[in-house]
Amino acid sequence: MNKNCPGPDYCFESWCYVDPVVCTGSKFLMRGTDVILEGEGAYYSYETCGGEDEAWQVNKNELAMKGKTFRDGVPAASYPLHYLEHKLTGARVESGPWPLATDLDMSKYDAKCIYIDVFEEMKKIGDFEMELVPTSNASMALSRRMEENAWTACTYDVARGVVDLCLGEFWATKERIERGISMASAFVTEEMYIIGFEQA
Repeated sequence: MNKNCPGPDYCFESWCYVDPVVCTGSKFLMRGTDVILEGEGAYYSYETCGGEDEAWQVNKNELAMKGKTFRDGVPAASYPLHYLEHKLTGARVESGPWPLATDLDMSKYDAKCIYIDVFEEMKKIGDFEMELVPTSNASMALSRRMEENAWTACTYDVARGVVDLCLGEFWATKERIERGISMASAFVTEEMYIIGFEQA
């Protein structure tokens, strides 16, 4: 191992091939490869052999995003979490389904959102672009017909491939998950109570 050689950080981490049967139940991560050893697909691990797996994962994620443009759906304007702001006057579109914004000259507005801010920081690391896309009219119509909301409509767009992801706070409901979409890890937990009347 030569630390003076150029290459990503993970190139300098220790790793080794591991036996997936022997390592079943291990707390250390192992990964499959296309390499065939003794007639079987080979597995390797950084952590088992004293290396850090995180460097490889970071590099893999950066390469997966590099140079791509992600279409980000925003379900609704909901100030202060996500809204539109006029570039000259500062006037805000604070509420309502985001498709309402298609009636506006979007070149005069900036989209504001805590999630957009996070993605702006991620863009600096991952070297990717993002395009904000209003929820499609087709998904909004379907959502209204099913008596659902703009957030659910955005998940329809993800399932149909109209957008790559939706920005906002989403409840991980059974119906949304059954559409085959992935949810990010929860960062807020809401307590909900059912209040009913006791019959005498």
